[in-house]
Amino acid sequence: MTTPPAPHASPSRQIGWRRIAVPSTWAAVILAAVTALATTAASVIAGRLAEHTSARLVTLLAVTVLGGALVDTAGRFLWAGMVDRAAGQLRRDLVDAVLAQPLEALSEQAGGEILDRVDDDTHEISNLLRQQIWMVLRMTLAMVPMWIVAGITWWPAWVLFPLFAALTWVLMRSLLAPIAAGKVLEEAAWTEHAAIFEEGVAGRDDIRTSLGQPFVVARLAKLSARVHERFLAVVRLEVKLLLRTGLSLHLLLVLVVLAGVALASRTSMSVGDLVTMFLVTSTFVGMLARVAEQFPDIQWILVGDDGQHDPEIYAEFAQRHPDRVKAIVIRQLTPSQALLAGGRAEDTRHSTPGIPWCYGPDGATLSNQLEDLGILPVEFVDVQPEAWREDILGDDEAPATLDAAAQRDGRSADEEAAR
Repeated sequence: MTTPPAPHASPSRQIGWRRIAVPSTWAAVILAAVTALATTAASVIAGRLAEHTSARLVTLLAVTVLGGALVDTAGRFLWAGMVDRAAGQLRRDLVDAVLAQPLEALSEQAGGEILDRVDDDTHEISNLLRQQIWMVLRMTLAMVPMWIVAGITWWPAWVLFPLFAALTWVLMRSLLAPIAAGKVLEEAAWTEHAAIFEEGVAGRDDIRTSLGQPFVVARLAKLSARVHERFLAVVRLEVKLLLRTGLSLHLLLVLVVLAGVALASRTSMSVGDLVTMFLVTSTFVGMLARVAEQFPDIQWILVGDDGQHDPEIYAEFAQRHPDRVKAIVIRQLTPSQALLAGGRAEDTRHSTPGIPWCYGPDGATLSNQLEDLGILPVEFVDVQPEAWREDILGDDEAPATLDAAAQRDGRSADEEAAR
């Protein structure tokens, strides 16, 4: 029998930056740098225009602004095209890798779930590259020339700009891990909701016969409420992060304005330099705030369940990139859910020393473990696992899962799932 290819025998078996290391990527980066220079030049020209109005400066400003916008659009187009091509190639390689497995391994897997993962996970990665990564790249390239112009215009800016950038990082760093962990719990709540929904669909005939539709609908409604609670907790943390960074950055803007007005009133700074300094600072503050806004979406906490191959895949990724992974969170499927998923993965927790693993049957258990690790703030751990399970499952008389129904009727979980 033909054996599957080695995990990293060829580039098609790897997911890394090489997939986007193509000429169009470098062209997009160059265009982003040109856009940054055009934006900075426009601020300088606007300052000169405020001091000495002339048709030549107006024309130059219009050309700089419009030219920068056109170059930025071209860069976005090249970057998006590159990401779409890389995503399509990744989907093809993933499908090829799935179909290259031995027949006995492939027959034990849920084909629809695998194809769904191939499409959804690739879509999430491509969206991250197309939006967040591109924005952070553009803003980083733009902030350097603005810092140089600000330092030339007013020498304290050489120190103030890096100082406030470092302060912004310090203020938001303590919230990045809790936000990432909160998104883990939100994802776990979604997974729990999907698992219960799938069980309801699989047992729809029994549910209809036993008149259990109201119970299933009530359980799904409670699980939906839990999803919204987790989402709201994440939003509150993100708002807290934006308030911290926004206040510190706007403090920089206020300092520059007050200092500029004081210097201009004593003729130590011209009106043109004052306008240039204000435009550069306000643009710098806005870009740094947008970078801070995007950071919570660029986190590496790996989330999955112990059905199929999630633990093996995450362990391999963590071994290759230990500095990028903060934690691995695995939701434990019930026996019936594992049966519907096509099996249970091997325990690979000991293969990644230094990277914590969290195992649990529900979001409350996982939240307690993340809180013990210092990743999740205490406010997320609002209920104990038993209390949350009772809240979600409702009346003790109603069977919560196939396992509970099997235990009630004296059957095994596999017999109940087959039934």
